[in-house]
Amino acid sequence: MTFKYLDKVTLKERREVDPLVFISENIEGIVIDETCPNYYLVKFNIYGPYWVDWKYLKKIGYAG
Repeated sequence: MTFKYLDKVTLKERREVDPLVFISENIEGIVIDETCPNYYLVKFNIYGPYWVDWKYLKKIGYAG
């Protein structure tokens, strides 16, 4: 599955997105950039932007 700019997403499970930074599956974020192979820059509401592999993301809507 691919995601587009401004897609609203959440994580499928609790993940470590940066060393010692964990984000739960119920935290919403918005896709703001993408890179190869299949990594998306997601701006999470509380935590800020992090690069996340597409296989850990679940689309929940569109913010645009």
